Amino acid sequence: MKKIHILFLLLLAFWLQSCEFGKDESIAPGDGSTGIAGSYARFMIVGDRMYVVDRERIKTFSLDDPADPSLLDEKNIGSNIETIFNLGDKLFIGAGSGLYIFSIDGTGIPHEGGEFLYSEFGFGFDPCDPVVANETYAYVTLNSTNRVQRCRVTVEEQVNLLNIFDITDIFNPSLVAQYDMHNPKGVGLDGNLLFLCEDTQGLKVFDVSDPQNIKMLKHFQGFTAFDVIPLGGLLLVVGPENVYQYDYTDLDNMALISILPLGT
Repeated sequence: MKKIHILFLLLLAFWLQSCEFGKDESIAPGDGSTGIAGSYARFMIVGDRMYVVDRERIKTFSLDDPADPSLLDEKNIGSNIETIFNLGDKLFIGAGSGLYIFSIDGTGIPHEGGEFLYSEFGFGFDPCDPVVANETYAYVTLNSTNRVQRCRVTVEEQVNLLNIFDITDIFNPSLVAQYDMHNPKGVGLDGNLLFLCEDTQGLKVFDVSDPQNIKMLKHFQGFTAFDVIPLGGLLLVVGPENVYQYDYTDLDNMALISILPLGT
């Protein structure tokens, strides 16, 4: 019952998300000191502050009176803001236009740090980009399909990448590695383990101790995976129909321990 209770507390963190998994303005329960969320989260609660992203902005609310949150600050960021991730006093914003890093000051107000704009890749369209990070690296998945007309023929332009950024200088994030993927969605990080959802190809587990030579350790197939939350040995993976729980306390024997149907 305890595991099922945890799942219900976290379901909204997965389901109220943007991009291909639901193109609305919904927001998801936060990560940080008072909450946990998947990499598609649209808001984060850190202490007595709540950070909410919409398509262009980040808004900071005071939760001094939780029954009546008050707006403290509002900043424009870029275009097609998708996700927010918290690590200590840093906020990582994933957007179709790029990766943005903010630092939180003593009053809880975020201030602009560095950015990496995807215009450098020359996509010509905005991908979706869940992001997770540790103190040294940020891991971002880019996925999108763009249909264009060329000589009266519809052509699909696709981007399916895992990008790894060095963020030791938050004012100057640099791309250190890039890997082709099938259709990467949500990501989760636990130490040197990166959990990556690959849509219809299921879940992949990577050793990322060497960012320039990551190694796939596990690949669980036969289901569709959109987002993931690692909880210190318990992994929650969400697909369109089910939430899957994996025990990875012993990575060599990582195994599925339960399936929770959604909507029934």
